[in-house]
Amino acid sequence: MDPSLKPDPNRKGSYYRRIEDIGRALNKLDIDRLSPVMQFLAYYFGCEKLARGVVGIHLRWSATKAYAHGTRIRLKEIEAASRALSLTIGMDDLACTFADFNEQSLLHSIANVDRSARLLRNNLGHDFGPTNVAHIVERASFHNRRMQAFLGCGAQVLAYQRAQFSTIP
Repeated sequence: MDPSLKPDPNRKGSYYRRIEDIGRALNKLDIDRLSPVMQFLAYYFGCEKLARGVVGIHLRWSATKAYAHGTRIRLKEIEAASRALSLTIGMDDLACTFADFNEQSLLHSIANVDRSARLLRNNLGHDFGPTNVAHIVERASFHNRRMQAFLGCGAQVLAYQRAQFSTIP
């Protein structure tokens, strides 16, 4: 078993430390004082980091592999890992956050959403301009609530690690 799975908050680069760092980063940003659009971006980056951790822990990958530049996050993997770790997050919330470009049709049955947070963030990152900012402005409050819910599962992930991996040398 890879040592990065061990629930050690002092082990630099471990899942445990990386997941704890999400909350520390949001606190350092003083997230509650940011505009909803800036919260959206910060929450999305935190969610992406947590999702990589959830999938990596579920698949028993090294943290280095889970967080590697070329490792893509996929909605189906996030859903499966969230179920396996018994996270209290709705699959609709995960779809609203992580549906990729080709998965936007999954959102049609979910009220008041036509674009996932991932698509909005990707559009802004790849084509920075006022229209893509406006799309986030229109949808930030909807997505921010769902992303906060997923980020709230961080404590559950850490508890899972303590229960599953405390005996790793």
